[in-house]
This record gives sequence, C-alpha cells and structure tokens, in this order.
Amino acid sequence: MLNSLTRSYILFFFLLGATHLSNRVAFADVQISALNDLSFGTWSGTGDMEQTDAVCVYNTVNANYKITGTAPGGIFRMANGGNNLNYEVRFQGSSGGFVQLTHGTSSSFTAANTSSWNCSGGTNATLKVTVTEGALSAAATGNYTGTLYLLLEPN
Repeated sequence: MLNSLTRSYILFFFLLGATHLSNRVAFADVQISALNDLSFGTWSGTGDMEQTDAVCVYNTVNANYKITGTAPGGIFRMANGGNNLNYEVRFQGSSGGFVQLTHGTSSSFTAANTSSWNCSGGTNATLKVTVTEGALSAAATGNYTGTLYLLLEPN
C-alpha cells in the first residue's frame, strides 16, 4: 500500500466591481496517515479473506474529501506471475457505512480532521480490502502481491 500525500489546488474567482474578474489560487494540504501494508495470510479453502486498516484523513480546507482508488493495469488485482487475483476495495469515513470504490472514480466522504495531520494519534476512517471466495477458489495456488493507490482530494 502506498501512503498518499497530495497538494491540491482550488481556484477561487472573486468579482471586483462590475467589469473586473480576478483569480487567486489557494492551497489545500490533504494527507492519509497510519496507512499500512495489508497481509492476508493463507486461505483456509472457504470464505472471503478480508483486511482492514484504520487511518487518519486530514484536510486543511474543510472536513469534506474525496477518495479515488486505482491500481496498475486499471483493475484492483494482485498477481503471481501470470496469474491474477481480483479484490474489492471499500472505504468508510468516521460516519456512515463502507462505500465500495470503483477503480478510477472518486467517492465523497465527510469528517476529515482539520486540525491534526495525524488525528492526534487516533483514526477517523477505515480502508477495507476483500478477496472473495469465488476469486480465491478460481485462483492458482501461490503468493499474490499488488499495489493499491489512494488519491485524497479536498471536496
């Protein structure tokens, strides 16, 4: 898993008088901290395999943010040589249930921490990665690895 830190740009337009339009760029720092690698271990032969990671989402602008999940190859999957194993990605802010992420599509959340980049040592969101029983039973035996990228943006 990759820690994601991004500097986003928000363009503001201010109308100064009736005929003059000016613009100003404001910077928003956003960050996901406490993001860890996920290890699934060995499959028992039945059921889904699932891992969660409690994280801190920070946004200097406001508590609203967007998460976009992507992975190499345009699909959420792990690989073992030429064999692939697809997985599902869900994200949950500090309020509401888990939202399934679609590769390359942003999803909106609320309640980012706006005062502490590391949530004062706590967490305010959860990442969940699931490999379904169907995907596991169809996969060849082996060790699978992959990379998931999370893009965090102010909303």
